[in-house]
Amino acid sequence: MTTGNPRKAVPLPTRSAPATKDETAGDFRTRSAARKRERMRARLLAATMEVCSRAGGPAAVIEDVLRQAGASRATFYAHFKTFEEAISHLGRDLADETVRGLAIMYQGIDDRLLRTAAGPQLILARAAIEPNWGRVVAGSADFSSRSALVKAIRINIDAGRKLGTFHFTNLEAAVDLHLAATQHGARRVAEKKRGRMAYARDMSQMLLEALGAPSSEAQAAADWALDDLRRRAPQYLPWWREFS
Repeated sequence: MTTGNPRKAVPLPTRSAPATKDETAGDFRTRSAARKRERMRARLLAATMEVCSRAGGPAAVIEDVLRQAGASRATFYAHFKTFEEAISHLGRDLADETVRGLAIMYQGIDDRLLRTAAGPQLILARAAIEPNWGRVVAGSADFSSRSALVKAIRINIDAGRKLGTFHFTNLEAAVDLHLAATQHGARRVAEKKRGRMAYARDMSQMLLEALGAPSSEAQAAADWALDDLRRRAPQYLPWWREFS
């Protein structure tokens, strides 16, 4: 006879039943549909970028995008409510993509002077290598207002000021200057045929000087950023190729 409080029965663990054939097929169809939808979205945005770069942005019309993408109006509206929304998404995607590229290239670099020198050169390099990208970036309000990109620039410049690397009084003005110069520079190098690398390097130095960095330090940082970009970009940036 057992004495004391009996232990509560603990149910034995049960093995999960394997997915049925119908469930497996359903998961595959869901994943396949999601991939197909993402490919079509990318195709529509690529067509939007191509058309906007040719037509100068606002002059582009949805019919041009549909012809470029080889898609129907119904397909377009399954992804975007309006043509303006597609343009907005394009600008945001380009900004997010830029932030990812900067993070990959400069995640191990803590020097705020060097990081600030490198960012504009990376953006202008892409605009020189892919002029359509540069034209859209130059005219996109969503590129310059995208929180991830603006946040990264603000944090970097403010940290440099706190460390005594930069000397300015108004942080928002400093961020706006950085963005405006970079966007205008993107348009410039997208249209230039030569001297683009020198332009990007000089723009970088001038921005550092405008933020209050000594000229000698700004020059050295801009030179470093150019050399580093040419040395490491082929390993990390799929769009990179040499340009002049």
